[in-house]
Amino acid sequence: MMKMWLVCGFVFLSSLTCVLAWSDWAELMPDAVMDFIDNPMRRSRIPQFILDARHPWILENKRKLESLPDAEAFLCGLNGPSDKPDVHVNNGLEIPGDLFHHLEIDNNRYGISRPGWPNALRRLREMKRCPQALALVKTFTVNIYVHDQYSDWFLRVREPSRPQIESLKLFGDVLEAMTGLETLKWELSAEHAHWFEEAFKHRDLTLPSPKHLLIGPLSHYLVGMCPNVEAIEDIELTCWKHSPHQSPGLLLVRSTSSARNLTRLALHACFEGWTPELSREVLEYMPQLTSLGLKNGFEPMYIDAAYTLNPPRPEGKLLRGVLAELANFPNLTHLDLPASYQLDLGFDGGPMCGNAYEGPDGTRYQREVLAEAYKATELGGAIVAEVLPHLTSFTIGGYQPNITRDEGVISNVTWPWTGHLDEWLMVRVPDHDEL
Repeated sequence: MMKMWLVCGFVFLSSLTCVLAWSDWAELMPDAVMDFIDNPMRRSRIPQFILDARHPWILENKRKLESLPDAEAFLCGLNGPSDKPDVHVNNGLEIPGDLFHHLEIDNNRYGISRPGWPNALRRLREMKRCPQALALVKTFTVNIYVHDQYSDWFLRVREPSRPQIESLKLFGDVLEAMTGLETLKWELSAEHAHWFEEAFKHRDLTLPSPKHLLIGPLSHYLVGMCPNVEAIEDIELTCWKHSPHQSPGLLLVRSTSSARNLTRLALHACFEGWTPELSREVLEYMPQLTSLGLKNGFEPMYIDAAYTLNPPRPEGKLLRGVLAELANFPNLTHLDLPASYQLDLGFDGGPMCGNAYEGPDGTRYQREVLAEAYKATELGGAIVAEVLPHLTSFTIGGYQPNITRDEGVISNVTWPWTGHLDEWLMVRVPDHDEL
C-alpha cells in the first residue's frame, strides 16, 4: 500500500511539474508550433496580426493572398502600402493605403481563444518583421486577458504568470517605431500594469505622436510618456481589481501635470463616485480642460449602513455640488454626464432584469420607467443649464439636447422627445403584438 501511495504521489508531482514548467518552455517553442496549438486548422500564409485587424480588404482578398508565394513579404515588404496611391501588381491585388491604420494585440474578444502573454509575444514578433505596419499605424489597441484559475485548463497551463522579458522589450520597440501613432488603447488590468511601467521607465520610453490615450487601471504612467496627448479616457473595467488605498482615477488625475496640451478628460470615478473633492483635484491638475466626461455617478458603490437612517437629500443635491466645482474651470465648454439614474435625481433606473418587461403589462411598465428616466434627464439638464450656463453643449446618458443661447448663456434646453413624449415612447417600446 505504501508503495502505491508513493507511486501515485510521484505521478502527481511529475504532472504538476510539467504543468508549471509548460509556461516557461512554451515561449521557447517556434511560433509556428504554438500557432498550431492555438488553432490546428489554421493554414494561413498571412501574418496573424494582419488577420486580427480584420481589414475589409484582407477579408475580401484572403484567398488571393494565400495563393501568393510569400504573402508576408508582399504585405510587409519594401513595396508595401503607403498613404500615397500606389498600385501593386501581384495576382491582381492593390494594397490599400489604410491597411495598417488599425493594429491590435487582443486575445479578449469574441472568436479568439489564446493565452494572453504567448499571444502578445507572437504578435509582437510578427509586427517587428513588418516595418511598413509600424510606420503607418494610427490606432494601436492592446487588450491582454491573462488566463487564471477560472479559465479552461488548456489555456491556463500555457499562460505564464508574468509577461516574458522579450515581450516587454518588443513592446517598447514596436511602440517607438509607431511614429505616426495617433491613438493608443492600452486595456490591461491593474495587476499587470507594473511590469510595463518598470520596463518602459527603464528604457526611458517617450511617444511624442499619440494625441488620444485610452488606458486601463494603474497605467497612468503612460501619460508622462506621451507629452503631446490631447485627450485621455480611462477604462471602466478597473474598479474591481485594485487596492482600496489606490484609486486609479485619482492616480490618473495626478499624473497629468506634464500634459500641457490636454483638453479632454473622460474619467470613471470608481468606487468613490464623483465628488466635489475629486472635481477640485481635476481642476488643480487640468485647469485648461475644454471638455470633461463624468463616466459614473455621485453615489459611492459601498454606502454606509447609517445612510438609510439619514433624511433623504433633496433631488439633485450631489449633482449641484459637483457642477458648482466644475463652474471654476475657465475654459470648459462641453460636459458629458452619465445616465440620469446615476445623478441622484430621485430615479433609480427601474428594474434591471428584462423579465419585468415581458408581456403586454411589461411593455406598459417599461414605457413608464423610460418616462421617469426622461423626466429625470430633463431635471438634470435644467440643473446643468442653471449652474453651468456658459457651456456650449452637454450630454446626459448619451442624449444631447438642443440648446438655445441668449447673450452667451443657455436660455432654453429641449430634448429629442420634447413635445412628443408619447410618440417617442411608442417608437422605443412598441406594443407587445408588434414585436
